[in-house]
Amino acid sequence: MPGPRQKRRILVIGLGMALKPHLESLRELADRVEVAACHAPSEARRAAFTAAHPDLPVAADLDAVLADASISAALLLTPPFTHLDLIARCVAAGKHVLVEKPLDVSVTR
Repeated sequence: MPGPRQKRRILVIGLGMALKPHLESLRELADRVEVAACHAPSEARRAAFTAAHPDLPVAADLDAVLADASISAALLLTPPFTHLDLIARCVAAGKHVLVEKPLDVSVTR
């Protein structure tokens, strides 16, 4: 966990339509937060993101990024039906998780 004056390194999962406002907020918090990696399962989406944001690192291998102990948190910006599985993976890797609403699309899960 980062010290009181260290930047918190975060992973952004999901590079779709929810990204823009969150990315703007993360840039405003640049003195406290560093985007350590951005991930999407789609190679095309990663390529488009890299073209639009060449200053931000993109990761194809989610498990490798989750294994990075220097990353303390994940921001999930994926479709709701993917949230619970991704939350479980992030928590199992010891990450704090912030999830774009809704948490899920089914009350039975």
